[in-house]
Parts: sequence; C-alpha cells; structure tokens
Amino acid sequence: MNINALNQYICGYVLDIYRDFCILLEREKKNEPLFFLRNFGNRYTKDFENMNGRRWAHSFEKNGKLCVYVPVEIYPKEDIIKNIIHILIHICNENQDIAESTNGKYHNKLFALKAQEFGIECEYSRNYGWNFETIPDSIKEDGLRIIDRYYDDLITYAKLYIAMERARSENLSPRTHNSYVTYECPVCKKRIKASRDSKVICAVCERLFERISGK
Repeated sequence: MNINALNQYICGYVLDIYRDFCILLEREKKNEPLFFLRNFGNRYTKDFENMNGRRWAHSFEKNGKLCVYVPVEIYPKEDIIKNIIHILIHICNENQDIAESTNGKYHNKLFALKAQEFGIECEYSRNYGWNFETIPDSIKEDGLRIIDRYYDDLITYAKLYIAMERARSENLSPRTHNSYVTYECPVCKKRIKASRDSKVICAVCERLFERISGK
C-alpha cells in the first residue's frame, strides 16, 4: 500500500465518522466537508498558522465548501468527537446562511445558539468568542460507539502513514556524505568544491587535493 492510498483511507474513515454523527444528531448530510491530512516537515498547509501538533484547522472556500485539515498524529477519541461536532455546527450554519464566525476563528453568539440545538453549552473567551470544551455524556457515549467502529483501522493506517512519511522525508533530505566540501592543493593553495569522497589531483602541481572543510 502506498502513501497516497493511506491518505485516502484515513480521510475516508474521518468522513465516515462525520456521516455517522450526522445520523446521530439528526442532521442532513448536505454540503459535506472535504477532509485533508496535514503533512510532516515543511510541507504543512500554508494557509494556517501553528499547523504542528494535534490541532484541526478548517476554512470555507468561495463555493461554500468546508475544507478540514486533520493531523495524522495519534489523538484521543474525545478530540475527534469535539472536532467533528465543531465542524458540523459550522456546516449547519453555512447551509442556513448564518454568519456565526469572523475569519473562521472568532465565534459569535450565533455559533453558541446552534451548539445549544445539539445540547452543547458554549463558554465565551475574548480571543475566540463562543466555544465549547465539554460534550454532554449522552452524546459522548454514542459518539465513542461510532468512533470505535473505525478507530483500530484508523490508528493502524495513521501509524503506517507516519512511518512512510518519515522514511520518505529522510530519503529526500540531503545526505551529509554527498554534500560538497572544500579541498585545497597543499602546494599552490588552489581551492575547489567537490563531494566528500572525491579524490582530485591538481593539474598544475600534480598533488592530491586535501580536504579542509567538512571533516
């Protein structure tokens, strides 16, 4: 299995979880989000800041489609529940043309009102507006049952993806032994750049160049 197939499997499982939550909370599967994996190294999605760690990120496109960027790192089941419900609230409001956030980050009172329809109470903070940290036990119990259907396979594929991505990143990284270093002729002091394992003779002095950097 290649890394692109793993990407599709993982995002597919997250979408299946989202669809099951739509059924649980009696919401239409209208305008489903697009799920993407955040990658490692310097190849994080550049549209968002602070993309490392376990934070999910999302953004509405001009066509109204919600793109969700999911960390591939292993995360607790309750984090999945909170993020899926968070996404569902945004989509429900978008489908009803309810402007409940500023730049997708600051949630106004309308976000809190929609959350109440799910039986969830929000708290206010100056930086992020209205948001929630706790899920009612009834939703949590049903949500855990949903996630348990997919979790073992999801984690297995995530671990494999992480291992393959790290291996690929290492293979793409410049190797120290292949990098260029500086050589100098011990007689005329002419300097050249060559690979670390090079054996070069000075055409003027007929002496072997000596490595003076990268030792």
